[in-house]
Amino acid sequence: MENEALEKILALYKSIKDVEFEGRFEKEDEIEYDDGPSTTRYLVAVYSDNIRRVMKEIWDIDSGDQIWKGITGNTFWAWKIEGDYNHDRSIYKIIEVGHATKLKWRNGGMMLSLK
Repeated sequence: MENEALEKILALYKSIKDVEFEGRFEKEDEIEYDDGPSTTRYLVAVYSDNIRRVMKEIWDIDSGDQIWKGITGNTFWAWKIEGDYNHDRSIYKIIEVGHATKLKWRNGGMMLSLK
């Protein structure tokens, strides 16, 4: 089930790839690892209803924590944001979607790059 759920989540993320949405950069967070370099991730709040609907679909596939979905409430955790970002509302879009095993998140999970 986990691989099937992950594939469904990837497909939903890819359905909103390159779709602009209104959001706001909230914070960045550095994750330290004992066995390798640290990773910085970025939290972006989402205000656009069309993207929030897809986020809810993604969350409903696995509402537990078996798969890291990159979503916390109405926010995305992204591994990269291209361009300028600050704490004001801005227009974002997902420019890359992938499986985050290389970021060593528990059980793999989602990897997003925003612009």
